[in-house]
Amino acid sequence: MRRPLAAASVAVLALLVGGALAPAAAADDAPEPAVVPDLTTAEAGNPIIDGWYADPDVEFYEGEYWVFPTTSAPYSQQVQLDAFSSPDMIHWTKHERVLHLDDVSWGSYALWAPAPVERDGKYYLYFGANDIQSDDALGGIGVAVADRPEGPYVDALGEPLIDAFHNGAQPIDQDVFVDDDGQAYMYYGGWGHSNVVELNDDMISLGTHDDGSTFKEVTPDGFVEGSFMFKRNGTYYFMWSEGGWTGPDYRVSYARSDSPLGPFESEGTVLAQDSAVARGAGHNSVVNVPGTDIWYIVYHRRPLSETDGNARQVSYERLRFGEDGSILPIEMKVQDDFEDDNDLGWTAHGGTWTATDGEYVVGSVREGKSVQDTNFADLDYRVSVTPTAVAATGGDAGVIFRASQVAAGQDAYRGYYAGLRPSGQVVLGKVDDGGWSTLATAPADVALGERHALRVVAVGPNLRVYVDDAPDPAISVTDGTFASGTHGLRVFDAAARFDDVAIERRVLDVGVDVSAGAVLPGGSAGLEVSVTNTADEGRTVDLTTTAPDGWTAALPATSLDVAAGATETFTLPVSAASGAADGVHPVSVSASWDDWTAAGTGYVAVIEDVFEAHPSTPEESVWLAADDRSQIGPHGAGQWVRYTDEDRSYTYRVPLPESVRAGTVTLDIGNQFLVEASSDQETWVEVLRETREERALGNRAERSLDVATLLEQTGSADGSLYLRFRDAFPADGWGSWLRTARLEIDATPAPTVSVQAETRCLAGTAYVAVRATNDGDAPVDVELATAFGSTTRTGVEPGRNAYQAFSSRGSSVDAGSVTVTATSPGGEPHAQEVEVPARTC
Repeated sequence: MRRPLAAASVAVLALLVGGALAPAAAADDAPEPAVVPDLTTAEAGNPIIDGWYADPDVEFYEGEYWVFPTTSAPYSQQVQLDAFSSPDMIHWTKHERVLHLDDVSWGSYALWAPAPVERDGKYYLYFGANDIQSDDALGGIGVAVADRPEGPYVDALGEPLIDAFHNGAQPIDQDVFVDDDGQAYMYYGGWGHSNVVELNDDMISLGTHDDGSTFKEVTPDGFVEGSFMFKRNGTYYFMWSEGGWTGPDYRVSYARSDSPLGPFESEGTVLAQDSAVARGAGHNSVVNVPGTDIWYIVYHRRPLSETDGNARQVSYERLRFGEDGSILPIEMKVQDDFEDDNDLGWTAHGGTWTATDGEYVVGSVREGKSVQDTNFADLDYRVSVTPTAVAATGGDAGVIFRASQVAAGQDAYRGYYAGLRPSGQVVLGKVDDGGWSTLATAPADVALGERHALRVVAVGPNLRVYVDDAPDPAISVTDGTFASGTHGLRVFDAAARFDDVAIERRVLDVGVDVSAGAVLPGGSAGLEVSVTNTADEGRTVDLTTTAPDGWTAALPATSLDVAAGATETFTLPVSAASGAADGVHPVSVSASWDDWTAAGTGYVAVIEDVFEAHPSTPEESVWLAADDRSQIGPHGAGQWVRYTDEDRSYTYRVPLPESVRAGTVTLDIGNQFLVEASSDQETWVEVLRETREERALGNRAERSLDVATLLEQTGSADGSLYLRFRDAFPADGWGSWLRTARLEIDATPAPTVSVQAETRCLAGTAYVAVRATNDGDAPVDVELATAFGSTTRTGVEPGRNAYQAFSSRGSSVDAGSVTVTATSPGGEPHAQEVEVPARTC
């Protein structure tokens, strides 16, 4: 268990991190910390504080780290700010109600994004209130002051410091930065615009920039909200959040400049959601450990199982820099050494679990489990296990992984378990629909009361278990029952102490990707398969495939040579069972080598009549062809929507089974949508557009598009059809919203009719002659339509034709076109247009 370094180690630590000390701006007079937290992440576990909180801002006050967050709740309940302090970034003390809107005469609700700063012995807290939507509303950014970090804070002005929109920036999400020369700046803004203002020495009034202006816009590309500024080695780092705050892809980007006023050119995203750990990572702040080059980013995120937009928690990670000063990508790590003596982030199912004395302790129980809200697939999972008691018949203690449906009770989960038995064994097993089954056991030197290192490496179907840091696995098996799931701890007929939980990702150097497809019941499709080798040497892999019962999937070869750094692709023909149910069905391809196996899965949609998809579901994976930074947000319990704003977009491929060329696409869509169609994702035709700047889903409705018309508009010859969703008004920071995409197909074979059209002269009169020949194998009804009349022929037999010469009743005709519509019995009409030349008789 790692302990923070003592303050006396600061000088030595500085040498280890690169020589010269790099303190934060304006921190020269700050007291040294009592301890120096040199942590890889929140090693005592994220989240760091209990409760729903967001938008954390962190400061170092009087030898302690102070976090001031927003209370994450509905607007009407956001009336109070709490603060949290820690001497070591491990043990946190809560300070309730440091500011309440009862003490702010102009504030009513939406108390947001506190920004703390100390100056001349006074502690200032800048805050947003009332979430104003126009200059006619009362609210904006205020400032409160106190004599102590914990307050109480008192409104310093009795009115907002900034109460209106300037340069399009909503007055929210402020951050205050004091430069080395003592000049204080406030960065703020929402609705996609960011301003910087200078604060006067009194910290409660606005100054002017050198050009005489007060509000200077510094909006970088992608900016949405959540400004934050810090300085390192003479460089100014401006950070902000992108995406929707309720969505899973809320994220943090940054820019650098040699001036606090910019310009700020985005250098990209450094913190984003992790589908295995948490969603919605954003609205951050940064703190430097005084006298060192140790930095941390403090931010909020949403647990994977939570869909409530306000379900946000405060966490932190180590912030590291490249040799050129760039911020390195930030990984949300999963660790817990229980040094803080709490079990935040853990949920117990059976037994009594307590975090105490730096360990996680469970008493004797038939079966007890405690899990975290994660969804790891490939992982390297380490934990210290001390079995302290077992039943007379034996027992074990260990870890569960790739688990789901966890509940209290014996075998009340689905997933894998690896455990240590004081009888002298390590066991690996699983619980599935058939109950518990042992995959393997092996001898292990395990004793009661002794601390043992247990390690599980699970990559694809490869499962390996190590005991006490042995270089070779005690157990190595292949089992692909469970691909991903949560991780946790478990005892069976035992009691135990756990410590030093840590998970890292493991990635194989061979990857397999399988595309999606769509078929009629009993139909066929070709799935595109890619095998990529990232190793520095070539691989020869053995290929196998898995398909649902009654399906066929015919590999073109059973082995494949993949050069170093190369990708090989092939088409996998797949045929669905004749009785396959409507919906999506998984088809997997595995590549094996040297006792390792990599696998990829694609979904095939069986469509008899209707196929419907919602965002963030396997069904949507059949539709989703490309995603250029679109966003996912919650919409009711367990439901998600996909939306775009500004220059972001996503593309759906309409999943038409082979030979299907008719039907209807229905979109449950709203707000500022722009939908375009294409056959090749290069040339696009607009098919839907909202012409009003709608923001509140007042225009939400189901809108339908005819498939045959779309195919004709895009010139698709093979049935390829794509829909791209964009923002109709990209300048205002809002965009399109989609809940459902539904395809209703007409699987009746399209009639095959060839058309000839020409102009003729007869006795000085110009005629348009049209002949439509039935090239199919069933009768069709044919309508011939021209500018000079139309006629319909019913039941035109295969090989026969419908013919008509239409008189213009004049001596000439202009160039134009004729339309021939053919309809099979019980089918949809299919029209084609043929041009005819001009003629003068």
